[in-house]
Amino acid sequence: MNKDFKWVGVDPGQQGYVAILGIGTDLVYFPLPLLRLYPNRNTRILDSKKFCDILKYNVPTKSRCHILIESVPRGSANIPIANLQPIAIQLGQLIAIMELECYPYTLIHPRSWQMQILGGGIAKGLTKQAAASVVWQRFPEIRNLSPRQLRECADSICLSLLSRRMFPTPESGVLEAAKPQWRNLVYIPERIDQNERHTQDQNMDTNSSMDGDKLAG
Repeated sequence: MNKDFKWVGVDPGQQGYVAILGIGTDLVYFPLPLLRLYPNRNTRILDSKKFCDILKYNVPTKSRCHILIESVPRGSANIPIANLQPIAIQLGQLIAIMELECYPYTLIHPRSWQMQILGGGIAKGLTKQAAASVVWQRFPEIRNLSPRQLRECADSICLSLLSRRMFPTPESGVLEAAKPQWRNLVYIPERIDQNERHTQDQNMDTNSSMDGDKLAG
């Protein structure tokens, strides 16, 4: 009866994702469909029709799902207003869709879900890496993603995991008993990133030395 229950995580933003989690590791995820707000700018808002199509196709029954949406953080002095405005617009669109389509949903502050899934003591700049580590350990089938793609979709997948923990069914209730300790997880793409940065640094050093030789000549 409950095998069609779906837990959905939505991470708004210009590189936002929606993740839909079922029983076990039954997982699908999509980049948020977006539309340009202004013709000559990169600011984009939610494509509501395509987002509704994603939900209708992947969530068979509205009463057998729960959608967890990351809210706009309050007091975000460190976030440029140009980045915060489209996220706020997307959040308003998402709330309107939830209300009009009668989907069960909950808004959650970023720090709240991070504390529950990742644990405390994580600096703001490391939360994406921590979320990617959790996803890397829980879902081996997504390890073919690039490091960038993994970091972009990780928050939405973590939100879907928390939704399953907050709204369990008899089949799923025991799956989320232990909090993952992200510091102990092996996250291979980060090593790839370090190698890429090391290569880039070497290239920069080489280019600098060549420029110096030209000036000396």
